[in-house]
Amino acid sequence: MLQSHEPRTVIYQRHVPRWVHLACLVPTIGLTATMFWLVFLQPPGDDALIRAEEIDPTGRFIFGFFVLAGFFLSGVFAYRLLRNPPYFILYDTGFEYSPGGVSTGLIRWSEVAELRDETVLQGDSGPGSGRGAVTAVVLHSPEEYIARFPAALEPLFRARLAMNSSPILISKAEFGRDHDTLLAIMREQVAKARQR
Repeated sequence: MLQSHEPRTVIYQRHVPRWVHLACLVPTIGLTATMFWLVFLQPPGDDALIRAEEIDPTGRFIFGFFVLAGFFLSGVFAYRLLRNPPYFILYDTGFEYSPGGVSTGLIRWSEVAELRDETVLQGDSGPGSGRGAVTAVVLHSPEEYIARFPAALEPLFRARLAMNSSPILISKAEFGRDHDTLLAIMREQVAKARQR
């Protein structure tokens, strides 16, 4: 979906720490290089770990697929390490949120119906109940928002909408001490959009 390139003022942006990208990149390169060497570059001999001549075409295809996937993921992680694009940007006209690197573009303040504090089940909240505090960004038309995602991700966000009041959940743990300030700014911007 193309967005108009109107002038916008950036109020806040959040980046993933670079060490996270590096921690993903190093093992990916290591595993990819090892698989590539084992199948395609390893010198033949009796002491070879895997004898390339003994691998059937199906096995070569499977190894080749994983090598290509590894090269692709290495490129993605290298790009993110070098560029480190923000995954959350707060503008005066709206915000962009890219969980997992997939963005739906600008969500205008006029599209937001409410910012609601909720407690939801989370997989990364540590020992205990597995529940975490989030801010649900309730939209006037969540179906339009979900339709912006690639078709493969739509079921995930439809399931999230079925379990929660919104497909957009901003975790308090994710933003740490900035969460309350960020939420205050977002509520102020939503109120301004309602007055227009």
